[in-house]
Amino acid sequence: MVFVSAATGNYAAYLAHNSSSSSKGKSGGHDNDDDDDSQGWYYDIDKVGGSMALFYGYVGIVGLLLWASLRWFKANVSLAQVWCTYGYSMCIFIPMAVVSVVPIEIVRWSVLGAATFASGMFLLLTFRKPVMESQAGAKASPILLAIMGLHGALGLALKFYFFNY
Repeated sequence: MVFVSAATGNYAAYLAHNSSSSSKGKSGGHDNDDDDDSQGWYYDIDKVGGSMALFYGYVGIVGLLLWASLRWFKANVSLAQVWCTYGYSMCIFIPMAVVSVVPIEIVRWSVLGAATFASGMFLLLTFRKPVMESQAGAKASPILLAIMGLHGALGLALKFYFFNY
């Protein structure tokens, strides 16, 4: 997931750069040596590190916080189960990243929204039973809403870091 998102994010930037360069050339844009487009396109290697920090940080930190809160409420869920579930929920973002290369913004938003929703529902349905059966009581709904909210934030982070052109 780390390399796919970084590579497709860079490829999407390449396509956006080429389309903006060709439209400037066709519209009679100026040829200035100081212009950013005259520098050409470059691969942003920092996206690999950013992708790694985003995915491992999200799964690691959010998973650890969820596990700690479930332990607090006496739910029978191991840290490995939480991390594996979060890891499996990320698999849908691989085809989403490939399709998000399409330079049509509504397609990018739609695919990202569908992937984030499907992945979030997987998390919600997996953790609903342990959360509801724990001693969380009235705090069960906020825990489930936090799971969905943080997952939605992950989807937005993917959009604005990798596929925003």
